[in-house]
Amino acid sequence: MSAKISIITPVYNSSNFLEYTLKNLYSQTYNNFEHVIIDNLSTDNSLKIVNNFKFKNRLIISEKDNGVYSALNKGIKKSNGEIVGLLHSSDLYYSSDYLDKVEKIFIKEKCDILYTNLHQFKTNINKKFRVWNPGFYKKSKIKFGWMPPHCTMFVSKKFYENNLYDEKYLISSDYDWILKNFLKNDIKIAYANDLIYLQRLGGLSTNYKKIHIKLLEDYNILSKFFFLPILPFIFKRLLKLSQFKKYYD
Repeated sequence: MSAKISIITPVYNSSNFLEYTLKNLYSQTYNNFEHVIIDNLSTDNSLKIVNNFKFKNRLIISEKDNGVYSALNKGIKKSNGEIVGLLHSSDLYYSSDYLDKVEKIFIKEKCDILYTNLHQFKTNINKKFRVWNPGFYKKSKIKFGWMPPHCTMFVSKKFYENNLYDEKYLISSDYDWILKNFLKNDIKIAYANDLIYLQRLGGLSTNYKKIHIKLLEDYNILSKFFFLPILPFIFKRLLKLSQFKKYYD
């Protein structure tokens, strides 16, 4: 019996690219998954686009929330799958067997968390703006600024249940969550190095108009975990720069 996967998609005025995301998700060959859509009372055609797609195993919640992490927490609580993953409203999975592979690895490795590679693009998925292949997890790498791409992660529902996101952070609550959990000793983490999550530029985490908020939040979060937070703070920026060099479009 295959494990059920819950995919959470936060939505807020996402009509520009939402159709592409839904087509991508609903064409997955893996059929034991549910889609949990958390809509923050969109005022555009987002819900109309959602309703144009017929998908039997879907939960739509449309009500006011307090940002993306509030939406994710709500989605996690409402989800019924044994494995919980994310797909933001303008993003894509690289292949139609993506969830098949995720489930196989998750079950084989008996892991708490699985993460993959991430490629960012502007309009053409074949022209990469940034290639983030994080490599295999090693706890010691975290103090040198390493982290996996948050949106690529699949997490055991049991692990998530008492381990939600801190909603006081606007942009970097995922970093807080990763540090809190990846620094633990009793956690099983797997890396799917042949899978690629495609992230379209323009979302909250790639909005450079809010970079000052992200930098401040990152530093405050690092201060909770490290005596000298400035070191992983700088290393994190340097690692990111190397991901742009060869692939800038």
